[in-house]
Amino acid sequence: MNTQKILFNFLLIIYLIIPSHSFSQKIVVTVETLNTNQDSIASIYFPQRIFESLAQLDIAISNTTTKMEESGYFSHIIKLDKDYSAFSKRNLNFNSGPQSKQITIHINDSIAKEFLHQKKIPINNDQLIINTEDARKLLTDLSEHEARHARPTTVFQLRNLKIVNDELSAILTVIRNSRPKATKVKIVGYPKFPISYTTHYLKINQRADKKYLNDISKNFQQLPFVAKTKDSDILITEESKILYLYGQKAKSNSFEGYLGFGNINNSSKFGINGNLDLQLLNNFNYGESLNLLYRGDGNDQQNLNLSTHLPYVFKSPITIEASLNLFRKDSTFSTSSQTIALQYGLNSKTQINITAGFEESTLLKLTANDLLSNYNKKKIGFGINYKTISDSESVFKSSFKLSALQRNSSELNTKVNQIKFAIDASVVTSNLKTHQFYLNGIIRALESQNYFENELFRFGGNKSIRGFKENQLFASSYFLMRTEYRFKPAQNLFLNTITDAAYTFSPNLENPLFLYSFGLGSGIQTKSGLLLINIANGISKNTTIQFSNTIIHIGISTEF
Repeated sequence: MNTQKILFNFLLIIYLIIPSHSFSQKIVVTVETLNTNQDSIASIYFPQRIFESLAQLDIAISNTTTKMEESGYFSHIIKLDKDYSAFSKRNLNFNSGPQSKQITIHINDSIAKEFLHQKKIPINNDQLIINTEDARKLLTDLSEHEARHARPTTVFQLRNLKIVNDELSAILTVIRNSRPKATKVKIVGYPKFPISYTTHYLKINQRADKKYLNDISKNFQQLPFVAKTKDSDILITEESKILYLYGQKAKSNSFEGYLGFGNINNSSKFGINGNLDLQLLNNFNYGESLNLLYRGDGNDQQNLNLSTHLPYVFKSPITIEASLNLFRKDSTFSTSSQTIALQYGLNSKTQINITAGFEESTLLKLTANDLLSNYNKKKIGFGINYKTISDSESVFKSSFKLSALQRNSSELNTKVNQIKFAIDASVVTSNLKTHQFYLNGIIRALESQNYFENELFRFGGNKSIRGFKENQLFASSYFLMRTEYRFKPAQNLFLNTITDAAYTFSPNLENPLFLYSFGLGSGIQTKSGLLLINIANGISKNTTIQFSNTIIHIGISTEF
């Protein structure tokens, strides 16, 4: 008795120690067919012959049945024997039967017929003849079409399948909910998300097709104040459609400051210039922004620009933009301008706007320079902004502004009509993780009967043509191209080249002026932000590079 008890306990311990799967056996299936042709078909549709379990075998048989029907084998036979005496070895009888390569579909639904007509798919006497393997794609296309027209719950089925004289036919049945439901949006993870953006930026409507929902999700994650946490979902029932977008509030305030070091007016004296750029974005969960930009050349020339962006005022589709610009040229003159714009978004990529503004320039002291004069201007204009981000994360931005102005000069007792236009375009390609190209084109032009020097465009500096001091250059029109090649050898470091070129026209010069600059730059990620260093040298045509004209900019860029 004790011996039996000891033996039983020993066997129980062995059973518990050794994993149960050690005793499991794989199932080997032998496929029996009528001939070699059937062997070839079976190897295509039922290639796997060894299975971990009977459940896995059942799934494989079900998948094979579906694939064969999609290929036109509707009379196939796949039968597993019921002999359980040898569980690890099973026989499967396989017979594909005749293949129907084409199917005739009877269609009575007017919407489905209209869709086929738009796709230029021929249908005669309410009958459509297509390849059998294309039938599933047809049903998918019809479902997508219904979803694009706010009917995502519509069901398409092929019923009454018949084979007569080796010809396959079926009837297309449509189950359609005639009451389209509006799509509701839930932002998960950001409860204070500015709701006006769902209506006027994302433009949520009754569509529910895959492409539309992917576009909505992509536009949502491209908002600068949103960090996506997971992909979007949609819940569709007979009663409602709910689109779930997952994101959280991102750090979107930014500060960028530069100091520039170079000679003053081609002398041996060393001067400091620079700029500050502060952007406050979405601090009140409204999507609003406030920008402050200050530039100085270290020689009593200062420029201050304040601008604000108020999206979808009073839940309307209208966005208000306003700006104030102050410019002072030592003790010679000062200029101030105010602009207000009303913007409307055609879609998430394109916005149009109309603008109105006022500009006034005042001489700070008497001067014998006939090119300087007090004046004031009134202007009205329109503009277009466009921005897109490709699937490869390449960014393209462009803007166009055209304004009509009237310049009044009380000293000269004249009124002059003017035309001003501005074009900005930039692209950042991101084909590879370690390589990047940046192109930025800028065009400014002022068409006028005559010009005052204090109304001309002023440019130059780290945000313009590098290698020249801040606002050192002036012209009635110019074209500027800024280029960079960026190389990222490490996660927290990038190196870049600087190649800029400008073609300028000035009323006090007979010929246009060609300007160039070349240099190198780098960015190093630190705990305080991105440390930026640029070294550039600017020259004009027919002149040589002089090291004394080199300008070094050191800056910091951070988000908070």
